[in-house]
Amino acid sequence: MIHLVPSNTIGGVEIMAQSIGSKPFHKINYAVEFISHKTNRNNLLYIIKSAWGLAKVNSPDLLITSLWRSLIVGILVKILNNKIKLVVFLHSTKNFHWFEAIVTRVSFRFATEIWADSRTTILARVKGRNYQDKSIPISVKLKHIKPLPNKSVTPTFVFWGRLSSEKNIGLSIKLFNNIYKNDNVAQFTIIGPDGGDELKIKKMCNDLGLNNAVHFEGAADFNRIKEIASRSSFYLQTSLFEGASMSVMEAMQLGLVPIVTPVGDISRYCKNKYNSLVIIDNQGTFSDINLLLNDNNNFQNIRERAINTFTNRSLYVDDIHEACMRLLKAK
Repeated sequence: MIHLVPSNTIGGVEIMAQSIGSKPFHKINYAVEFISHKTNRNNLLYIIKSAWGLAKVNSPDLLITSLWRSLIVGILVKILNNKIKLVVFLHSTKNFHWFEAIVTRVSFRFATEIWADSRTTILARVKGRNYQDKSIPISVKLKHIKPLPNKSVTPTFVFWGRLSSEKNIGLSIKLFNNIYKNDNVAQFTIIGPDGGDELKIKKMCNDLGLNNAVHFEGAADFNRIKEIASRSSFYLQTSLFEGASMSVMEAMQLGLVPIVTPVGDISRYCKNKYNSLVIIDNQGTFSDINLLLNDNNNFQNIRERAINTFTNRSLYVDDIHEACMRLLKAK
């Protein structure tokens, strides 16, 4: 079984694919492959070379494809070697651009199964009864995470993820700026690699006079994320679109109270003022944050319910194993 992703960058899909490791698990030889390096991601030669290698040289029994460049490879692989079972794995409720929408729709025709990070993603992306019948949700909960030690609420915020346009971090900065103007001890730490928006976000912080309040950590492993999260009370994410959002799940398990836009599967599991604060309008959310900052008991109640949200959620590795065994036995 091979899970193909476009390149070895730092992001939720890449972390998830590599979380299983390279050792055989449960009678399945599992490997992650990349089409190319980050700088060559749109090179057609690498896409063709990857497809030929998978179809004719290193043919797996099962090929899982994530993100649109990998879907192109998957289509070519099936044309070259129809014996390979193909899985199209969806990780967001929206296509990033029109070309992805076309590639995704075509890939459904060749797919043995369609996997998605949530039922919400399936409902949003998979149209047509035939395709829906071969679609299944896969949990993206990578591990059971122990909550961080409890502490009183403070105006401390953190985000982790790729600094890209779909994360809409500018809205987070605007919301945080309102908090900071009201309480100048407030702090916001942004963790993650540049996805194209880092310079724009830093300029916005500079223009608003937030350079001493907003800190850019860069890419970090989960131990470092936990260390920073231990000094924070809130997880702030204002994405334009998402799938299940692994980072929000992680934050809730750690015991951070998420402040989020109701996009993707987040709109299903984040309940406003119950286990999170859901952004409906900035002014209302600003008021809700201030109320929590002055009501530690209520903050602790919301925090506890956030922690409990994913207690019974299955793990990614277990869902992957079950789905793969079913497909491989059907050979």
